[in-house]
Amino acid sequence: MAGGNMCLKGLVYVVLVLLANRVETNSLSGNAVVDASKVIGPLEHFWESTGFCPPDPHQDFHKFIFANDELQNLAYVGSVPNNGIKQVRIHWLLDLVSMKLENDKLVYNFTFLDKAMKLLIENDLRPGFELMGNPSNFFSDFDDTAQIYSWRNLVESLGKHLIEAFGLEEICQWNFESWNEPENKQHFDGLHVSTKGYLMYYDACSEGLKMAHPSLRLGGPATGYPDKHPIFWSLLQHCNNGTNFFTGQRGVRLDFISFHIKGQGHSLTILHNETVVIGEIAKLIPKYITTPIYNDEGDPLVGWNLAEEWRADATYAAIVVKILVQHQDWFLKSNFSIRYNLLSNDNGFISYPPVHFRQRTLLARFQMNHSHPRKVEFVKKPIFNVMGLLALLGNQQIKVSSFGENEDCGIVASILKPQRHCDTNDWELAAVLYNSNDTSGRTSVSEINLTVLNLPLRQDVAFVVYKLDNEHGNPFQMWKEMGSPMFPSDEQFHMLRLHQVT
Repeated sequence: MAGGNMCLKGLVYVVLVLLANRVETNSLSGNAVVDASKVIGPLEHFWESTGFCPPDPHQDFHKFIFANDELQNLAYVGSVPNNGIKQVRIHWLLDLVSMKLENDKLVYNFTFLDKAMKLLIENDLRPGFELMGNPSNFFSDFDDTAQIYSWRNLVESLGKHLIEAFGLEEICQWNFESWNEPENKQHFDGLHVSTKGYLMYYDACSEGLKMAHPSLRLGGPATGYPDKHPIFWSLLQHCNNGTNFFTGQRGVRLDFISFHIKGQGHSLTILHNETVVIGEIAKLIPKYITTPIYNDEGDPLVGWNLAEEWRADATYAAIVVKILVQHQDWFLKSNFSIRYNLLSNDNGFISYPPVHFRQRTLLARFQMNHSHPRKVEFVKKPIFNVMGLLALLGNQQIKVSSFGENEDCGIVASILKPQRHCDTNDWELAAVLYNSNDTSGRTSVSEINLTVLNLPLRQDVAFVVYKLDNEHGNPFQMWKEMGSPMFPSDEQFHMLRLHQVT
């Protein structure tokens, strides 16, 4: 047995065996007993994803993604320990493709796209590949059946090319997804599309990918909150029993169902609205009960560029952990009957001055515009580091009991056993504790007595505690104490990076 007291000062702690967290104001106490011998279910790492959108004009996407800023950004994202972020969901990828009609034949140039995909793969990342964009502005009307056939041919050629360039084993792991938030006509960027045209577009995506290889998966519709956007239900009904434009058969494959439900600043808002929507899906189209669910923009608050103080410090990290633990508790209570495969934060953007830390990003970017050549520096925010701490969790959840009555605090505990044919006998227990009052800014000190039962009888047991709060791993506070310099000196960057470590 192992035990000890920890003051959770309102934010996130991860422990390989023990973990803590902290804040200020009221004092609360509680007890947590972790039983290492009682596995209560699987712990899938359903959060290992981020995303971003290139700036306008997105037709110049290639200039953005190959600039030093984004090269560094993706290198950082790929460097999260234990591959804690695996997917980057990206808008407008097809604007990296060019195409033209030559001698009555469509000719494609995938050079920029290949370079971008290679960049992701080299950083141990894979794309969330939205079939979104307009190569060379070739398309104008998705209600035009001739253009729909051309779109299918584009998707087929895309799939075959990617398989040839990167291999089927790699590409079949990617999530291909329909056009992002199709309820917003501005997202089609001048393309004419009715609901009928959108459904034909989806059929073209499905058939094109199948023609490239049947193992390539496709989902959608990636709308905002479904009850506010009828096109979500139009696609589900079409895939269920509508007529496939190309085959004339009833129904179209839908390998996963995606939507964007955000928190409006409150953690439970996400889970509450998801349960409503999933219940409606089960009632209206029962066969989709077993279809994987993706909330691939499940952020605590809409608007990536909004400057919020809590996005700069450990408050953001804590609410993200809180949301994930709430979901894992939900899975447990439902006996893991819900196929909920992905909750992605859309926070892979790069910040813009003067808002270095306070946007929905993983990193703070400093553009050193007074230097020649131009220099860019990044500093890790607590939200970046917490993804590495979450990656320490194992794949089997273990029992935690009697946490007390403080709703701001929570815990998830796990073990990681060695693989059957592995040459190591390492055994790990990891627990993540959080203290979060969402984005309110109201904080409390919580004293938690943590007891760990039934550890394996070994002589070489190591306990490691990581703290992540506004005193540990918070470079934003240090930056403010420096006077919030727009262009920190080398010495100041050194100090900031010392404070980005948990």
